[in-house]
Amino acid sequence: MAPGYVIALGFEIAGSIGLCLGLILLRTERHARSAELKAFLKSGNAAGAPSTPVSPRRGPVVRAAQSPPRPARSEPEAEPAQPSEALQALRRAYTRSPEPLEA
Repeated sequence: MAPGYVIALGFEIAGSIGLCLGLILLRTERHARSAELKAFLKSGNAAGAPSTPVSPRRGPVVRAAQSPPRPARSEPEAEPAQPSEALQALRRAYTRSPEPLEA
């Protein structure tokens, strides 16, 4: 095997090991938090605990503003809408394209 492939394989293996260790650590932390919460809830002190959010606040939630409905137009447009130049160019390009080959 060429030395470059050996080095690349080493990096791949190191990355895979790092990923596995990270997942194991996340799983261990999650189990520890759930065990701590379970013990706290079973102790009966949950009613007197301060009400703090479990996860940190992510900031204000931005909601889309609703605009009032627009009044309907009572008069029709004077001229019919013309297709754009880009649409006309596409139509010209695809009308001149060769027919697809039959299988």
